[in-house]
Amino acid sequence: MRKQEDGIRSRIDSLSETISKDQKRRIESAFVDLAKAKRNNLDELISGYNHYYNALIDLDNSETQLIAQMEIFRKLIDERILWTKSGPGLGVSELAGTARASAWLFSQVNWGKTAIVVFGNTRMKPGSTALGFLFLLAFFFSGTRLRARQRKKMLSAEANTGFSFRPTLETLGIAAIQAASLPFLLWFVSTRMLPSSTVANFSGPVANGLAVTAVCLFSIDLFRRIAMPGGLGCSHFTWNEQACGVLSNRLFRLMIWALPLCFVVVTMENQNSDSFKDSLGRMSFILLMLLLGLFFKNLLRPSSGIITSVLGIGVGKRKGIAKAIHSLPSLIPPALAVLAALGYYVTAWHLAWRFLLTLWLLLGFLVIRGLLLRWLFLVSLKEANLDEIKQKEEESSDRKPMPVLQSEIPILKTDPDAGSEINLQSLKLLRVVTITIAAVALWFIWIDVLPALKILSRIELWSTFNKIGTCQR
Repeated sequence: MRKQEDGIRSRIDSLSETISKDQKRRIESAFVDLAKAKRNNLDELISGYNHYYNALIDLDNSETQLIAQMEIFRKLIDERILWTKSGPGLGVSELAGTARASAWLFSQVNWGKTAIVVFGNTRMKPGSTALGFLFLLAFFFSGTRLRARQRKKMLSAEANTGFSFRPTLETLGIAAIQAASLPFLLWFVSTRMLPSSTVANFSGPVANGLAVTAVCLFSIDLFRRIAMPGGLGCSHFTWNEQACGVLSNRLFRLMIWALPLCFVVVTMENQNSDSFKDSLGRMSFILLMLLLGLFFKNLLRPSSGIITSVLGIGVGKRKGIAKAIHSLPSLIPPALAVLAALGYYVTAWHLAWRFLLTLWLLLGFLVIRGLLLRWLFLVSLKEANLDEIKQKEEESSDRKPMPVLQSEIPILKTDPDAGSEINLQSLKLLRVVTITIAAVALWFIWIDVLPALKILSRIELWSTFNKIGTCQR
């Protein structure tokens, strides 16, 4: 500030002599006031900047603490929200609500209004409706031809003639087309149940129930047709025919009993009344889980041959895995039923959906595994029979050169010695790849539930106390 005043005086002194000393004094005073004001403003700005910087640091520290606190609460919620009761346990009020929910679901008035909605939506979309009816007619009237073609492909596979993988894919496609007829009808009807102002809370939930039931019906019926005696599983995947017969019969009974319950559960879950969900929806869910537990208990017994033949696990070599496969699927659904009965219906619902996705993953895994094994089988047989075919060609060329026709190819060896080492290596590689893919898929299915399982680590099963005596020197 002293240097600024000296500079101001030197400049004022250099002014013209016409300016009086009094004027120079006033000008100097004005300049000094301006310099002081500028200095004060700069001091205030620096102080404000320092205050703002300190406030930002405090805000950043508060934000870091808030994020850490949110992470703690998020982990706590992830651990405990799944195990929070969604309602009271089953009681008299829930049983009474089942009658009201049943009356609502099977109401003739609601179904009559829904039929009017379906008819109106069908008239509004004539193009897609006509296309859907054409698909339905194609499904129902091509059944005889598809069965005959499927039987032909099965016979060619059982005879082991030819090296083509195409009959296996055609047989699978035929089974998928045959299994898709009724599910397509249910899905087609569900698309015409668009919610309207009159039955918005009825047609919408019913449409969702029909759509989910169609998906479940298609998956079960497709696997049932694959596992039928003489079907794709027996003729192409070399499954045991007796085990396939047991599996197909049990799957047919499961469709009859489980799919109506599945429709009721999904419909109740998608409507707006909580009392209907906790009464009829929960009762249907409990019955469905108990039915699934009984189904897996009877199906996966070691005496049925399903574990050995279809799943490809030797009971004698891996008794622990076979016992786990028999126990887990038969115990998980009843456990979910108990959870729902105790009031943890939302928890049981989410776990049941992931259990269903796991079952779909297992079915897809079995089909893809069978296809890959069939392809490796055909490749190894082709390699094993090349030498024999070349030898016959050389013998025939010595007598009279003739082309070798496809019908003259010899019957394929069922257990070729040539290329066995390559075949074993391929099987090991296939096993590793499929297990890795299945593990990754299971991780994505259950990743949202895994944090909730951490709460089990806080449960103390038992405590032991050991008294260690002191030693004296």
